[in-house]
Amino acid sequence: MRILIPVLENRGKESRVSPHFGRAPFFALYDSGTDRLEIIETRKEGFGGKSRLALDMLKYRPNVVFAAGMGPRAVDLFRSNNVRIETGDYDTVDDIIKNKDKLKELEEACKEARHR
Repeated sequence: MRILIPVLENRGKESRVSPHFGRAPFFALYDSGTDRLEIIETRKEGFGGKSRLALDMLKYRPNVVFAAGMGPRAVDLFRSNNVRIETGDYDTVDDIIKNKDKLKELEEACKEARHR
């Protein structure tokens, strides 16, 4: 299983989870089959900004995306690509890895803020 986790920093398994998917400066990609963890910095990768972030993240082929909060467009995109969106009360990547069997489906998307 490949789990994609939005994080606030590049500290490996000790990286803190970002409270919102679309604002994360980094993503942790954990592969449970190989026990490999990769930290992806969104700015260095040249992603298309927050409106394209979910689409850009699909190239990493996650099976699961962990999110404390996620907008409706990203939820729809992941679900339409058979990627589960799961959540839980966990603070670090390590917490999520240790509790990956206890994650719960994210039931409701966040309401997106409108900017002018």
